Amino acid sequence: MSALIDQSPNPQILISMDQVESVSSSMIGQIFAMWKKAKAKKGELQLVNLHGEVRAAFAVTQLDKKIKIYDDLEAALKSYMRGRLFSFLRKR
Repeated sequence: MSALIDQSPNPQILISMDQVESVSSSMIGQIFAMWKKAKAKKGELQLVNLHGEVRAAFAVTQLDKKIKIYDDLEAALKSYMRGRLFSFLRKR
């Protein structure tokens, strides 16, 4: 996924965590590194469907304050589309 971010001029990444039951500190570090890389390219990395221990790990590390986290895919996609619409209107 890091290579995809490298190749995109404005990466827009949404990662579904619905099948993830636990995360290691290494995984959290990799997600944060990808988030920073996407931000540096004026893009975004967002997460969706974090449950239980996974959501708690992002709260404890306070990454939930930096990385946008959505409860479900519908909310994430609505937010993305609002951002695209705002960007389109701003360019006009």
